[in-house]
Amino acid sequence: MLYYFILALLLIINTIALVLGIISLKNSNRDYFNKENRFYKNYKKRSKDSSIKAVILIITSHLDSNDRYKSAYETWKKYMDKHKNIDCYFLELKEDLDDNLIKKGNHIYVKGKETGLEGPYGRPGILNKTMIAMNSMKNDYDYFIRTNISTMWNLNKLYSFLMELPENNVHYSNSIWREGRASGSDFGLGHNIIISKDIAKKICDMYQKYKERCGNSADDTIIGYMAEHVSDVDMYGYEFDEDNKYFIQGFDNNEKNWEISLDKHPDAYGFRVKNEKSKELYKFILKKIYNIS
Repeated sequence: MLYYFILALLLIINTIALVLGIISLKNSNRDYFNKENRFYKNYKKRSKDSSIKAVILIITSHLDSNDRYKSAYETWKKYMDKHKNIDCYFLELKEDLDDNLIKKGNHIYVKGKETGLEGPYGRPGILNKTMIAMNSMKNDYDYFIRTNISTMWNLNKLYSFLMELPENNVHYSNSIWREGRASGSDFGLGHNIIISKDIAKKICDMYQKYKERCGNSADDTIIGYMAEHVSDVDMYGYEFDEDNKYFIQGFDNNEKNWEISLDKHPDAYGFRVKNEKSKELYKFILKKIYNIS
């Protein structure tokens, strides 16, 4: 009888230990600076006097001409030059180019045809202009952020966050889709992808070799698949529907709820504004973050 009691007790203890271990691992996976996760082995603390350069590539298209798009575009123009160490570029395909890529002010034009998400130039076009632009500047920046025009950023908060990241092996998002779509890889949704210079260089090389195989797959899926395969660590961050302190998934069209979220998450650097009241919310967030009317 005693034997069975001890056996049952050991089984209970092991079960509790296993559950606690899983919880601990899950939590540590979301923290770059927890010594238990694999990112920590590559983490090198920067001195306060050091600086980094980052670039934000913003997916845009001249085919988008509705009021919400125009409002997002005008909002970006008001704050995209507010941080000296973060460059922001609208990324667009254009057919009548003499060169494959032209940089003009805050615009990067890549030779190609915009057709929206559908058709032979749709998602492959979004992927191609992302990779061509990234390849053209892969030696110029420490971090690359890929986003879309409807997502807003607090550039000062973003810079502070980037300064705390490892220098290499960064494949991060606050909108992760775990083992998503057909690729089976974790990937950050297209409005929120952060990668370090070393990963950018590797996926640019990989894309050049295998771009014909990408087909009509979503751009964020392919970027995630490539980043996972060239990195020796898994993608880290937060899952798409998870409340976290760095990124607010803004499908709520209530301004008061946005104010509560912004106050609740003072370190948030990204805000996805995607609802029927986007125009009003852009103005509200712009005023709240940058004091710009």
